[in-house]
Amino acid sequence: PGRRTIGATAQRKLEQHKDGASSKMLGIAQQEKNFHEESRHTLLHATAILDTGPEDEFDCLVSSASQASGKPIALVSLIDDERQWFKAVHDPTNGLGGARQTPRNVAFCHHAIQQDTPLMVEDATKDDRFSCNPLVTGGTVGFYYGVPLSVQRGDRWVHARSTYMVHVSV
Repeated sequence: PGRRTIGATAQRKLEQHKDGASSKMLGIAQQEKNFHEESRHTLLHATAILDTGPEDEFDCLVSSASQASGKPIALVSLIDDERQWFKAVHDPTNGLGGARQTPRNVAFCHHAIQQDTPLMVEDATKDDRFSCNPLVTGGTVGFYYGVPLSVQRGDRWVHARSTYMVHVSV
């Protein structure tokens, strides 16, 4: 559950490339993905923000995100190797039950860090990636919008491939 499978057309095209070219391309794509994940992970740990206490700036950010979106839950999430940890939580409905983290494999943000643009899911119950997710089947998440934030490194801004996520949900 939660994983996309390769489409039939793409599968046929892969099978047509018996000369190994497709395997080489898939290998390059996997190497690029590993590089981005390693870079993202290094940047995350360089911030030394994991498992730190509440901070007013982050709490204000999630409160503003909730208010602007009209959605009750807003979070700043950090995706580590095996978990999604919440730096800031705005959850007046207690939909998350006071949780401060979830396993990475159920985190919507896990999908968002695979792309460079915001991820919006209008109705998670109708999205094959999420419909069987316990956060959806349990009624916590229906709508999701995740926005990657950037990190300033010296005099430039680095897009951290969603090291940080601000997301709102119902």
